[in-house]
Amino acid sequence: MLHALTSRRTGKSASASALAEVMTPSLYLRLRREAAGLSRIQVAQRLYDIQIKRVFGDRRPRRLYDSVAQALATVRQLEAPGAYARYRPMIDFLGGVVPLDVDVYHQLRNEPADRHPLVCRGCGCSMHDACGGACTLTGRICRYCATGARKIAA
Repeated sequence: MLHALTSRRTGKSASASALAEVMTPSLYLRLRREAAGLSRIQVAQRLYDIQIKRVFGDRRPRRLYDSVAQALATVRQLEAPGAYARYRPMIDFLGGVVPLDVDVYHQLRNEPADRHPLVCRGCGCSMHDACGGACTLTGRICRYCATGARKIAA
């Protein structure tokens, strides 16, 4: 589904440290996938399997992927720096496989950086999608990641 992805290009060159400060939709997806302990191929296989179940159970089937490879290509593109899903149903569908907050994803996509929600830089959890239930955010990382139980992304 290549037509559902877009990459933001500003025309300005940004330093690596400036990019590291801003949580992006693609980074959020990668962090949530890794926190769930899923590889890209596992996510792609699950997306393909869910789609097959929906196709056979629906009167009006609509196939998104003809193969696991196509689903994998979509996952890779969604996690590419600067990429984001153009359509909300794509993230809703992905949310059935990877535990993520669809509203947080769209806030990261649509809002300016100063209005982004607090998201952990280690696992991607947020106030509405906490890891471990009782986890709380303390600055840029959650309590769970601050204890060193999880490697923090750069």
